[in-house]
Amino acid sequence: MSTFRQRLSAILLTFAIIFPMISNAAFANPVAAADSSATATLKGVSWGDPSRDWGNGTSSFNWTAITGDLDDMKNGGITWVRFEFEYATPFSFYDQLLPLMTQRGLQPIALVGKNPPENDLGDDASRQQFRDWLGQAVARYKGSIRTWEIDNEPNLGGAFWNTPDPGTAGYADAAHRYVLHLQDAYTTIKSLQPDAVVMHGGISEWTMEPWVKELIKLNAHQWMDAIAFHPYARDPNGIISRMNDFRKAIGAQSQLAAKPLWITEIGFHTGLDPDLPGLVPDEQTKATHLTQMMTKLRDSDITTPIFWYNLHEGRTVTAGYGLVSKDPKTLATTYLPAYSAYRQLSFSTSSPSPSPSPS
Repeated sequence: MSTFRQRLSAILLTFAIIFPMISNAAFANPVAAADSSATATLKGVSWGDPSRDWGNGTSSFNWTAITGDLDDMKNGGITWVRFEFEYATPFSFYDQLLPLMTQRGLQPIALVGKNPPENDLGDDASRQQFRDWLGQAVARYKGSIRTWEIDNEPNLGGAFWNTPDPGTAGYADAAHRYVLHLQDAYTTIKSLQPDAVVMHGGISEWTMEPWVKELIKLNAHQWMDAIAFHPYARDPNGIISRMNDFRKAIGAQSQLAAKPLWITEIGFHTGLDPDLPGLVPDEQTKATHLTQMMTKLRDSDITTPIFWYNLHEGRTVTAGYGLVSKDPKTLATTYLPAYSAYRQLSFSTSSPSPSPSPS
């Protein structure tokens, strides 16, 4: 549906439109998805799976809702978007989605899903099937996607990866299977896109320490250019504390400690399960925490994009972790205090997409 010529035309048209506006931009200097040299804000959002939030994941999609979300990101000064890139979703969906991101100056991180078994390594045939599919995806989209995150929170059990509790039988083996999966992804991507940034899937702060120990034992550093972390906590100071803990943990191996650190999920929520991390009493507290947290993270030498989780809570009007609340039927949108707080933040770098680090 989207050829190289069409994508190139869209990028050139977008540049022609926004170039005269750059000096007057209020919140961001948008750059094309594949451009890693121009200045851009480091404000990102973790979007989820738009093919399922606004469709059935395979054949029917609400493009009005999808473009509305992307417009909300652009208008909020956001220039990075993390989205789920799923095996079951046809490439035709991403053919249409990625140019829409480029047109709005949004640089994508593809959170790479998996073929069955979705939460484990699988047999040799399954691994080859994954490599074949991922190779097709990279060849098709390497002009639009430079950064690939391999799975999500694999140190947690359940839907993300089949990992038992630390200290129980099978934990070390689960880590080993994930690293083999990471290796499959890394070697496939790098063979087709040498300048890609391939990162370990965001590590949950919950049970982070034993997982990092397994990564060090397995010398997993050789299969990643960067490492992602999700330092959820009850307040901004708690987030910084977990960041310090993470740096100490990866500091046990110099090669791992040298990897750029990305925060691909962080946030606070209202009105959800109290057992979920980051519960706050009201929306204004969420907004205040957002501003304080982002400032503290910048002051602690985080120089890569930071991704707030999330734009909105899928197909529900519940505010939750969202920057906005959106009616799934009418698409009526409430812009929450956190959205305004994020829009008003200003921080940038001349190198928004770090180059791959040595293994």
